[in-house]
Amino acid sequence: MGLTKPRAAQIYNLDYKQATRVVTVANITLSGGAPSSVDGVSLSLNDRVLVTAQSTGSQNGLYLVTTVGSGSNGTWARTTDANQTGEIDAGMIVMVTEGTIYADTQWKLITDNPITVGTTTLTFTQNYSANSITGGTSNVRVFSNANVTISSAGTANVLLVSSTGTIVTGTESVTGNITGGNVSGINLTGTTVSVTGNVYTGNILTNGYYYANGAVFGGGGGGGGTPGGANTQIQYNNNGVFGGAASFTFNNTTNALATTGTFSSTGNITGGNILTSGAISTSSTVTAASTVGGVITGTSVSVSGNITSGNLSVGTGTISGGNIVNTNGNGVGNIGSSTLYFNTVFAKATSAQYADLAEMYCADDKYIPGTVVEFGGKSEITITTQSHSTSVAGIISTNPSYLMNSLIACKINALEVALVGRVPCLVIGTICKGDRLVSSDLPGVAQALNINLYQPGCIIGKALEEYNSSEPGVIEVAVGRL
Repeated sequence: MGLTKPRAAQIYNLDYKQATRVVTVANITLSGGAPSSVDGVSLSLNDRVLVTAQSTGSQNGLYLVTTVGSGSNGTWARTTDANQTGEIDAGMIVMVTEGTIYADTQWKLITDNPITVGTTTLTFTQNYSANSITGGTSNVRVFSNANVTISSAGTANVLLVSSTGTIVTGTESVTGNITGGNVSGINLTGTTVSVTGNVYTGNILTNGYYYANGAVFGGGGGGGGTPGGANTQIQYNNNGVFGGAASFTFNNTTNALATTGTFSSTGNITGGNILTSGAISTSSTVTAASTVGGVITGTSVSVSGNITSGNLSVGTGTISGGNIVNTNGNGVGNIGSSTLYFNTVFAKATSAQYADLAEMYCADDKYIPGTVVEFGGKSEITITTQSHSTSVAGIISTNPSYLMNSLIACKINALEVALVGRVPCLVIGTICKGDRLVSSDLPGVAQALNINLYQPGCIIGKALEEYNSSEPGVIEVAVGRL
């Protein structure tokens, strides 16, 4: 029986379809803008094209060039052997004949049946019948979560690449550049990366160490690369792992380095702030804008700004500076104390808030500030009780500016007696500014001098205010001014 020409209905659903000229591997416009060139090949009218990479997968399939692209009029339509449901089945194979990259490649449809043309997403993969890759440019695409294993020269699994693109096993020796987004690994013990060129990456992620000397190092410090201690604690080598301590911290908001221990240096310490509740020990110079807290011991402390601390303690050394400034507020803080005082103060001039010079005396009782006292009684001084007393000593000071004999040893009371300067004083009677004041018969109260009762030594001072009352009051007096 002679052969007859087969009809289209007899071959439309064969696994092998008529070859296409080119294949598309990127999303394209199919109507009103289809390209005139694919994979380096200029298309002609009625060329067959395999479309594999549309964003809408149901658009993939076999197409015919119905209008060669020129501007925005290029149009492709599905071929007559693959434009209806039933004409495309799972496992369909198509050869591609031309192209700079994909010439003479075979493609297989891996979408399972049932398939509805125009509705079902069609997935094509480049199909290889051989189990090896030889010379030339090739592309490997892996589906179904498989791995790619490459053997060479009789050695199995020289390179193992997972389905996610991660190199699991293998050595990469590169004489050029490695350019990538991320190089991610736990350590460098399982795989060696040897590069004689440059490595360009976005991030290098590791739980171990990277060494630049080529040595392979496994594991990491501080629990696999985890910093030791708590947040803000400075890291140090603690027997081969990262260590941190609460006594040594850094605040990245204030740029403050703080330690509660001893900071020891054989060189210079230069900085903005040195915060410590411990000690800074140096055989050289500490130079800082300001030093806050703790103890500084060493040969020299040079500060261009302020030294601010609870206590600045120097044993047998010397503190040299331009100014000693009180930053706590007026009337707060002391230089020395009643038990630990300085010897001699050498100065060109001094300034004080209060106005009188006072001296400590032992009194026979407690007397309020402003009380007029005289020498006598059971101790050194007592309250005045008679008019124009020539034994008058002065006035009990309110706030002496300068106090002498501050460490006097008294069995009962030690009181500050204003000898010179401006001081409040108890007075009675009619007093004008500039009047000389003497004691009155009222205990501890001054009055204006009666010139007829004047005796040398009876004058306390001169009035700085007017007063006129038969009841005692207080005015300012220039004590000791005759």
